[in-house]
Amino acid sequence: MADHGEYASGYICTKEQYGQSGYEDSPRASKVAPDVEALLLNTMSHLLQE
Repeated sequence: MADHGEYASGYICTKEQYGQSGYEDSPRASKVAPDVEALLLNTMSHLLQE
């Protein structure tokens, strides 16, 4: 639910989704860069290993 509040990131798409002209990857719906997917996956993996 965090993405529905104020100051939310909006949709976090996969890197492949960006540039496919969908609603989710539009500047209005997503406020993160395509590279955020790798950052989030690496961070979650690191946290799960602890």
